[in-house]
Amino acid sequence: MKSLFLKCFAGLIATLAAFADDDHRNSEVIVPASATVLSAALERADVAIAHSVITPNELKGGFAENLSNHFILGDDGGAGKWHAVSPRLGRQGLDHVAVRVDREGRPRGLLVGETKYGTSQLGKTKSGIQMGPNHTPVRLAGLASRLKDIHAKVQAGITTQAIPPNLDQRYEVVIPVDDRASVKFWRHRVLDKEWKYDGPHELLSKAKTQLILLSDYFNRAAEGKITFRKRIFVWKLKGDDLLLTVRNADVLQEGMSIASLPAQNLPPIHLSDARWAQDAFKKAYSAEILRKLPGISEKEALSLADDVYTVYSPAKSADGLFARRSFAGFAGGQSLKAGAYGAAFAAPIELAFQAFGSEPVDWNRVASVSALSGGAAAAGAYSGNFATYGLMKSQFGNSMTTRTAELVGLRSAGQVANLSGAVVGGGVASAIFAYGGYFLGYYDLSTANRSAFAGTVGTASGVLASAATLSMVAAYGTAGTGVAISTLGGAAATNASLAMLGGGTVASGGFGMAGGTVVLGSGVGIIVVGVTGAVMYGFHLYDEAQNNKRIALTLSDLSARYSPH
Repeated sequence: MKSLFLKCFAGLIATLAAFADDDHRNSEVIVPASATVLSAALERADVAIAHSVITPNELKGGFAENLSNHFILGDDGGAGKWHAVSPRLGRQGLDHVAVRVDREGRPRGLLVGETKYGTSQLGKTKSGIQMGPNHTPVRLAGLASRLKDIHAKVQAGITTQAIPPNLDQRYEVVIPVDDRASVKFWRHRVLDKEWKYDGPHELLSKAKTQLILLSDYFNRAAEGKITFRKRIFVWKLKGDDLLLTVRNADVLQEGMSIASLPAQNLPPIHLSDARWAQDAFKKAYSAEILRKLPGISEKEALSLADDVYTVYSPAKSADGLFARRSFAGFAGGQSLKAGAYGAAFAAPIELAFQAFGSEPVDWNRVASVSALSGGAAAAGAYSGNFATYGLMKSQFGNSMTTRTAELVGLRSAGQVANLSGAVVGGGVASAIFAYGGYFLGYYDLSTANRSAFAGTVGTASGVLASAATLSMVAAYGTAGTGVAISTLGGAAATNASLAMLGGGTVASGGFGMAGGTVVLGSGVGIIVVGVTGAVMYGFHLYDEAQNNKRIALTLSDLSARYSPH
């Protein structure tokens, strides 16, 4: 690995040495620009942004509710054979309402559930403790009334329309029409009286009958005429183990705690092995992202949630899954890294330039160029990250990056936001380095302007090269597991692409992701060098052409002035 890195670094210095004359010394602007591009390309600011907007308690609650829904409705050792009627109804409503129905759709059993995560306790409401003897009947009666309202709407003529992708589940009501099929009714918000139907047209008549059957059933349960189950599902995550304790709330009275209820502890569920549990986390995380980032698509939110899970999986940090992390802290850390890279690369490159000259090494210049490069790279990385943040936090930015991703064939809008931030950051780094060199007296203002422009163009070229490389590898490459990278998504696709660039996984004899990072970084650096040098050389040729024109005009003028008449 060290040998590969040294060879790539030597190649980069050799490329720069080609520009070692005084006219091209300002091509050193590529150092902070390259460091900024690499920081943006490899560190995934979009994932850090997603991790910075979540509300941990909301995320834990959503995750736990998704787990309970699977346990109640699924067949993986859960209660099974239940059909959801409605998710949470308001902030102090019921987390889970499920019924068993026969083939004709007649209700034959009722389960009311509440989900808690960790040490969360039952809340106090106007009608008493959650799941208590007064609280549950009030909520069931409210649900019965809601079903009657929907029935009245169906009678008057209801609109059939698919549920919008980002609709809050509190605005949906699920109705089982028999022991196999369900339909949904929904509205845009709580105060909206306009209910809509989402389901096959041929089931609408049956759904109308079910609304009355279930409304009557819930009313009788609220009045105590039907016995039903009340359960509290308590989830905890310890390392990779999901722990579930089911508490029997049938005996719950005012003043009792969750711990005082009869309990059944189920065997641990390994999160890394349970795909349904991972999906429950990603679904909850994507819901948080959709609430906090306006304009982001549901597909993009799920992709970001998948990336967050990959980066902060329990194998690395169990607490990291739910912790809210400061984006300013992330941007600051990346800024320091980029600054360190910029300073470390600038010193040997400046020495290489000076080695081709006739003067002794100017160590003060080496130190000042290194410090200037590090500061420019740090500022560029910081501004680039916040440019990405601004794009993802605005509805216009998300719409623009989503459309751009579709047009150019990139895998996600987050990738476009990262690349856009890289261009901004590279431009900032180039400008700081160029004008910093001017203020230090290394070249004039005109040269500084040209250097800033060349560095920005080189940065954009490096960004496009990194995007094109990763996209091509993702489209046609194969992961170490033998799976086509094109079938993967998010961080998994990026990691597999880097491993392929590194000659394969470490287990297969390659250099893995670290090797791919070095190869990609060195390639991007060389492209930035080449394009920046080409632009500067273009300016050089332009200057020569202008000088030649001036000389020709001068000679022509002199010839005309002193030629004999």
